[in-house]
Amino acid sequence: MNPDEQKPTEYTETPEAPQAQTSPWQSSQGQPVVHTVETPQPTLTQPPKPKRSFGQKVKAMLRSWKFWLAVVALLLAAVIAAWFIQPSRWWLVNTFGGRNTLTITTIAPGEGKAKVSELRNVAVVVNGVTYHTDSKGQLKVPHMPYGNATITATKNGFQNVSYGVVLDFDPFLYKFGGKATDDAARNITLSLKSTGIPVAFKVVDWLSGNPVTTGEFAIGDVVAKPDDQGLVSLKVPGTDAQSVTVNATFGGVYVDKKFDVALTSSTPTIQMIPGGRDYFLSKKSGVWTVYGANLDGSDTQPIVTGTGQETDATSFAVSPDGKYGVLSSSRDGARNAHHDLLQRIYIVNLTTKQITRVDEGVNVTFADWSGNELLYTTTGYDQNNNDFPVTLRGVDVASQRVYNFETADDVSVATVGAGRVVYMRTSNSGPDKESSPVLREAPVNATTSQTLGDQVSYDSYIQQDESRINFKTAQDQSWHEYNLSSDQLKTIEQPSTGSNTVQYLSTTSSDGNTHLMIDRVDGRYTLFAKDNSGKQTVLYGEVGLSAPIRWLSDHVVLFRVNSSTGVADYVVSLETGKHQKVTDVTDFSTGTDQNQRFSFY
Repeated sequence: MNPDEQKPTEYTETPEAPQAQTSPWQSSQGQPVVHTVETPQPTLTQPPKPKRSFGQKVKAMLRSWKFWLAVVALLLAAVIAAWFIQPSRWWLVNTFGGRNTLTITTIAPGEGKAKVSELRNVAVVVNGVTYHTDSKGQLKVPHMPYGNATITATKNGFQNVSYGVVLDFDPFLYKFGGKATDDAARNITLSLKSTGIPVAFKVVDWLSGNPVTTGEFAIGDVVAKPDDQGLVSLKVPGTDAQSVTVNATFGGVYVDKKFDVALTSSTPTIQMIPGGRDYFLSKKSGVWTVYGANLDGSDTQPIVTGTGQETDATSFAVSPDGKYGVLSSSRDGARNAHHDLLQRIYIVNLTTKQITRVDEGVNVTFADWSGNELLYTTTGYDQNNNDFPVTLRGVDVASQRVYNFETADDVSVATVGAGRVVYMRTSNSGPDKESSPVLREAPVNATTSQTLGDQVSYDSYIQQDESRINFKTAQDQSWHEYNLSSDQLKTIEQPSTGSNTVQYLSTTSSDGNTHLMIDRVDGRYTLFAKDNSGKQTVLYGEVGLSAPIRWLSDHVVLFRVNSSTGVADYVVSLETGKHQKVTDVTDFSTGTDQNQRFSFY
C-alpha cells in the first residue's frame, strides 16, 4: 500500500458510564440543574422461621442445664428459708425421721432445810398420752416429734403441775450455745407440792452416834433424803392412820430398815446399823456352825451348818472384801493313813453359801490375808513318813488356787504386807540346823523366794511400819532392814526405835490411809489405828483382845474379846472410838497366848 494512502480509522465502542439525566430546567443562574437518580440494586430476602409449639418450648427448656441449675437454686433457697422458720423446720426434721427422748423427773419440794424428795408413780400426760414415773420418780418418753409439747403431772395429795416445752433442733446455731438449750429442754423436773401431812425424823449411826447423811427414805411414793444433820422431812398424803411406815435403803452402807413413825409433832431419832456382816463360829445349835449376823446381832443366819464331826480346832476367816470365807474343819470325819483326823480347808461363798474343798492337813493355822489370798500353815507326814512337818501355803479364794511355798520342821509367819510374806523356817536336822531359824521372804503367789538372814529370832525382829522390818543375824551380830514394798535388803546400824511386840495387819482401809497395828502395852495386846501421817489412835486397850480382827468399812473395825465373862465380837468406830458388842460367840482357842506373837485368826 502507498504510505501516503491513509488507512480508514478503526472505531471501537466502549460501554458508556451511566449518564445523569438532565432536566430541561435550569437554575436561576442560567445553569442547567442536574438531577442524579441512582438505579436501585436488587435485595435477597430470607424465608420466615416456622413458629415452635408450646410443647416444643417445654422440651427445650427441660433439656437446658441452666433451667435445672435455676430449679436447684430455688429449691435450696426455699429449704434454707423454711429452716429458719420453726414450724417448717420441725416439719422437715420430723419428715426425715428425727425424734427425741423426753426425760421427766417428778419431785416434791423439801420442808424447811430438808432436801427435795423423789416422787414416784406420778401420772404424767404428754401430748394427750398418759405415762407413770418409776420407783425413782423418773420417766422416759421416746419417739417424741419435734415441736411444742404439753405436759401435765397429777397425783393424789399433791397439786397438779402443767408445763409446756419446745423440742427444737438447729445445729447451725449450736456453735453459739443453742445445743445446751435444746438438750435442757429434753430433761424436765416437775415439782409437785404436797397438800398432806408433814413427817420428820432424825437418823443417826448406831455405832458412832453421828448423823446419817446418806440413804433414801420412802413413805409410800414419796422418797426423801436426809440433810447434813440427819434430818428427814417430807409431807405425805392425808391419812387417818396414827403412823406411817418408812422404808430406808442404803445400798450396803447401812443395813436397810423398815420402821414406823408416829404422825405427831415430835421428831424421833432412829438408829441405823452400819453395813457389813459379822461371821463367827458357834455351838449354840449343838454343833460347830458358821453364822452371819448384822453388827447389832440381828438377823443371825447359819452359813455352813455343822455335821457334828467338827472338833475345837475348827476355824474360820473372812476375806477383806467380805465375799468369801475360809473354813478349816473336820466336818466330813476324814482321816489319813495314820488315822489322824484331817482338818480340811473349804472356800465358802458367803452369798450363795456354797462350799468347795481345796486343801487339808492334820493341823491348820491361819496367818493373815494379802488381798484375797489367805496365808496359812498345815502339818502332816512328809514323803519319808516323818512326823508332822509344817508347810506354808496360800489360797486365793476367788480363783480357788492353792500356792505351795515350802516345808520344814517348823514354819511360822512373821509379817504379811505389800504382796509378800516374811516367815521363819526351822530345821531340827541336816545342813540347815545350824542356820536355823532362817528368815525368808516370798511373793504371795510363791513364784520365787529368798533368804534374808540366818539365826534370826523373834527377840531380834522389829516391825518398824507396815512395810519395813529390822532383824539381827546371830552369826555376825549385824542388823539388817528389809523393805517389803521395794524388795530391798540392806545392813543398818542397830535401830534406836521400834518394838519386837508390834505387828501390823496387812489389810488397810480401802483408801490405804489407815493401818491397824497390835502392840503389847502393860502386858496386854492393844489395838491401834495408825494413819499415813504417823498419828496413832487406841481403838481397844482393855484385857482380852483376840482374833479375828478385820475391817468392815473405812470407819468400822471388828475384833473379838476373850474375857472372864465370855467371848464376844465387838465393833469400834474409828470416827469416835466408841465400841459396841455384836454378839456372843463360843469360847475356843484363839491362839493369843501372851507369850507368843499375836495371831490375827
